[in-house]
Amino acid sequence: MLEDSIDALVIPFLGGEIGEPRLLDSGMLRLQLFRRGEVTHYGPVLSVGTRSWRIDGDSGPLVAGGDAPWFIRDTVPILDGCEFRAFEARRPSWDTTFRFGEYALRIFPTAVRGPDGDLPSWSFTLGGRRALRVGVRGGWGVEQY
Repeated sequence: MLEDSIDALVIPFLGGEIGEPRLLDSGMLRLQLFRRGEVTHYGPVLSVGTRSWRIDGDSGPLVAGGDAPWFIRDTVPILDGCEFRAFEARRPSWDTTFRFGEYALRIFPTAVRGPDGDLPSWSFTLGGRRALRVGVRGGWGVEQY
């Protein structure tokens, strides 16, 4: 597979279903992707490490990374069972939109920079012990884990 674009790496997973959406104690948003109800223990998993994200519905924003943890935990289950329908990542900011059913998860990697520029704003496991990591030093890459 050519690894020359983020789109080429993520788009093959379209059609999957979100399961187990949750906010971890670390503050990371984690979404497991399933294929036709099949549980895969090693991915794909979308992990959002920045607090600069929000989930929009048809009527506007529903929840964001800066909201109270209890509110995020109560709200992100709306994504459970939603189909992964579309993906877009914009250069050079890497502002990213994942569309799950009627909802859009928007991630803004350059909005907040933490003290450690080596941490990804978001990552997506690709199988074969590989992960796409976006927002690392303002760029992206595929790493073995």
